[in-house]
Amino acid sequence: MTGEADFGRESATIDNISLYRENEATANITAYITSKHANPTDVIINVNYGLNSDGTVKDDEASQAWQEVVQDVRFRQALMYAIDANEILDAVYKGFGETNPTYDCSGDTEKAGALLDEMGMVDIDGDGYRETPSGKHLEWQIWNASEANDIIPVCELLVEFWGDIGLKAQVYTTDSTLLSTSQEANEIPMRVIWFHTTQLWHYQD
Repeated sequence: MTGEADFGRESATIDNISLYRENEATANITAYITSKHANPTDVIINVNYGLNSDGTVKDDEASQAWQEVVQDVRFRQALMYAIDANEILDAVYKGFGETNPTYDCSGDTEKAGALLDEMGMVDIDGDGYRETPSGKHLEWQIWNASEANDIIPVCELLVEFWGDIGLKAQVYTTDSTLLSTSQEANEIPMRVIWFHTTQLWHYQD
């Protein structure tokens, strides 16, 4: 606001756009909203989480529960349907932008719940969250390194959306170095970060 910065990219955040524009004249700055080549907060699901290097499932319940459901396309579809992209657009991005038509993130909890019912995922212990078809406790973390200020609020909304269909997730924020190390060690079931809209093949590691 003092006009001392020559240029800012993602450090000039969308939640401050009104502030920037109100002070354009005094700070001698211009605030632009540009198109992006990437989706700002993609959900990346690790279908290999919980597997040993030889492809077998690890002994712990968290790994076994994740592998039991994540390999079923109905589970992944249920995650998608439960997400309300329009709510994210309004709440986090102040209405700037548009939702991605590639995915049906329509906030359809009934459709999402029906898929989980079809899988046999029900709340066995009465805590409000579904167990896996074989009765295992299912809970996972949505990892992020707070690389941009929109990521954490989006993650928090994901927890709400999936909680509405009886799935238990938590936001886990850590530093980028630990996240990278944990990713290399296959310790991350899910993360949120920007991603190329076209899902370029060389990023599908």
